[in-house]
Order: sequence, then structure tokens, then C-alpha cells
Amino acid sequence: SISEEIILKGLNPNLPEITDLSTFSTMGEVFTSLRKGYTDAAIGHESSLRLYTDEYPDGYRYLNMNMYSDAVGVAFKPDGDAVLAEKLTQTLLEMREDGTMAAIVKKYGLDAEKNVNGGTE
Repeated sequence: SISEEIILKGLNPNLPEITDLSTFSTMGEVFTSLRKGYTDAAIGHESSLRLYTDEYPDGYRYLNMNMYSDAVGVAFKPDGDAVLAEKLTQTLLEMREDGTMAAIVKKYGLDAEKNVNGGTE
């Protein structure tokens, strides 16, 4: 995962030192390991983690930090429909401006300022 790569390659100097790293195939395995005390923390995409933690609001806490932030894009074939690409770009810009993106992000329990507008970090 990207989280594992960030840790192994030391791409985020703000992360505390991690002396023992375990990786898992599924989120279920991650949370089983946490519940049983085999691991101290889990790192992953916030929306994926929240699928498990929202059921136990007092059972988990989040650090107020980002491991990594990057823009997301949509790729089209080089000979793809340029008009469609422009329509999608305009629609996404409108969704950002009219608050639709923020509403969608909030629906999934995420911070709209951080996830739609890039936040302040």
C-alpha cells in the first residue's frame, strides 16, 4: 500500500519512528490485530478506517496528522474524447464550487476542507 511505501522509504519526516511494521491483506485483519493487542496502531486511508472505527466511537482515536497528500486525477486515452474530458473537468469544478464535493466527503465522515480543498497542511 502507499502507507507501507511511505514508512519503508521514509517519505514523511513528520512520522514518529516505527520500529516494527506489520502488513495485512484485509482491513478485518488490521482491526483484529488491534483488538487483540498485536499492534499498537493502524495506518491507512481515513475513509477505509472509519468503516470499522465508527461502530466503536470510544474504542479508537485518530492522530491529527496526514501521512501523505496528493491530488487525484482522471486519465483518458491519448486519442480519447477531448470534449468529454472537458465536460468532466467543468462538472468537477462546479461540484467543488457549489459544495457538492464537500457534502459527499462529509457524508463519509471526512474533513471537507482537508479532502476537497487541500487543507492547510
